[in-house]
Amino acid sequence: MPEFITESMVYILFMDYRDVFLMGLARSFYALLAGIVLATALGLSCALLTYNDRGIVNKLIRLYITIIRNTPFLV
Repeated sequence: MPEFITESMVYILFMDYRDVFLMGLARSFYALLAGIVLATALGLSCALLTYNDRGIVNKLIRLYITIIRNTPFLV
């Protein structure tokens, strides 16, 4: 932190923008929960569909899994 910024200035800025900060924190939490729920639903449905030996559906799901597994993390 630069020398000219004191702890009291940081506190004042936080108190001025705390509503915006808390709103952003809440939206991030909701996005996290939505992502977890959707990813779980997608993964579970793909796993259950692979047990059915239905030619094209099974091959498409296996292709999707192969692509996702072989994609490196970008972050």
